[in-house]
Amino acid sequence: PEQLRNRAERRTDVFAAGIVLWETLTGARLFERDEPAATTRAIDEAAIVAPSSQRAEVPATVDALVLRALARDLDARFAT
Repeated sequence: PEQLRNRAERRTDVFAAGIVLWETLTGARLFERDEPAATTRAIDEAAIVAPSSQRAEVPATVDALVLRALARDLDARFAT
């Protein structure tokens, strides 16, 4: 989300890695929408659900890791 505001930093890469992990675990796209502007809004505003909501075999510990990497609040996200 901060990259959309030209405020990218280390934790921006953590968010990106969280997206890749979420999509790898679920086989689905997290934020992709039909229109680019809608995709941008989704990055900023869409609910981020645990991967296990899409794939029941994903353990709760992995859910917690992914959701922390995808936290929109920088202070809640992993630092590196």
